[in-house]
Amino acid sequence: MKKESSKKKIISLTILAIFVLSSLGFGIMQMGSEPQQQENDFKLCRNSSDCILICNGQPFYSNCTNNMCEISECP
Repeated sequence: MKKESSKKKIISLTILAIFVLSSLGFGIMQMGSEPQQQENDFKLCRNSSDCILICNGQPFYSNCTNNMCEISECP
C-alpha cells in the first residue's frame, strides 16, 4: 500500500514540475519576443463615420471603402 501511494505522489509531483517548467519556458519566450506589427493594419467599417480618428486632439476623417477604412492610424 505504501509503495502505491509513494508512486502516485512521485507521478503527481513529476507532472506538476513539467507543467511549471513549461509555463516558465513559454513565459520567458514571450518576454523576449518583440510585438509583431502587421504591415496592413486595416480597420473594419460600415460607413465613413466609423473611420474618424482623433489625432493630437483633432478629428481626422477617412473614407470607408470595401468595408475597410482607407487610413487606420494617425498620419
